[in-house]
Amino acid sequence: MKSHLAALAGVLLLAAPSAALAQAGSKGTVRVGVLLPLTGNTAWAGKTNRIAAAIAAEEVNAQDLAGGYKIELVFGDSQCEPRPAHDQAQRLISQEKVQLLIGEWCSSASVAVAQVANDEKIPLLVNISTADQIAGDAGPYAFQSSMQNRYSQQREAALLAKNFKFESVAIIVENNDFGLTFRKNMVALMEKAGKKVVLDVTQDRSDTNWYATITRIPASRPDLVIVSI
Repeated sequence: MKSHLAALAGVLLLAAPSAALAQAGSKGTVRVGVLLPLTGNTAWAGKTNRIAAAIAAEEVNAQDLAGGYKIELVFGDSQCEPRPAHDQAQRLISQEKVQLLIGEWCSSASVAVAQVANDEKIPLLVNISTADQIAGDAGPYAFQSSMQNRYSQQREAALLAKNFKFESVAIIVENNDFGLTFRKNMVALMEKAGKKVVLDVTQDRSDTNWYATITRIPASRPDLVIVSI
């Protein structure tokens, strides 16, 4: 997180419009909007990351790691959901006057934030979400530093092939940007390896009862079950 904040104040300021630089001053304060799920089912992640971000900002400022700029964080509760993430990004830009954005935790929320960042011409660093092409599909103002799903799945498929003997798989994922890109990549990799995908299921994050999905596994008789939730 510390290196990400320093990079935001330094490298990404080069991509910011001149108005943002003028507001910051040649060696002034940079307001960074941090979008995290501070309420909802993923608040456990957002609250710990908020603490980490605050500590990182203190270290960046104390050690002058942002090239003379001071970092001021402004948080938005994006709830790991696209609509709140979109609205909070708009609020941070229009009301809080942030010059840079970082976040979100969940990929579908990050996709929504990336659209806002590109429309408003505010640099965004996606540092946690791993769905493929979040930045690439959004436009020139979004940057994705986290390893994208397709690279992770290549490693995971290779490890499965190395450590397990199997001919068929069941794949169960969340019905969101993270889960769907995971599913697309893993299905393609399994089929390329000559494995049969006997069950391929997506389920919404908000569903609390997975019994019907789980009971489909024995009937499909897979050698291996791959789950990403």
